[in-house]
Amino acid sequence: MVKHLHEDCFLALVGNHDAAISTNLPGSVGCRVTIAGFEIETRLSELGVLELVERPFGAPLPFVQQGVEAAAGQMFMTINGESIAIYPVPVGLSGGPSASWSPTGVYSR
Repeated sequence: MVKHLHEDCFLALVGNHDAAISTNLPGSVGCRVTIAGFEIETRLSELGVLELVERPFGAPLPFVQQGVEAAAGQMFMTINGESIAIYPVPVGLSGGPSASWSPTGVYSR
């Protein structure tokens, strides 16, 4: 499987890979993934207060969701050290924030 990342940069999901998750709570969380020669880093910062969420079954998502999440005020991404612009939508597909960190949750169909 090949996934287009940006411009002329392609990533084949094969070969050596590595991943690390970092936290600087309560302010931010991040992830670094190295795969097929690409180093991808993401970070969510300016995390809001943790809130209980309960989203019912139905459109647009075909599952019930219960969890705890904190909305992110800022999102960052780099690929091989190059900043990638992120344009979040005001409301995510589930009806909640478009970017959030969840320390726990239950998703069921």
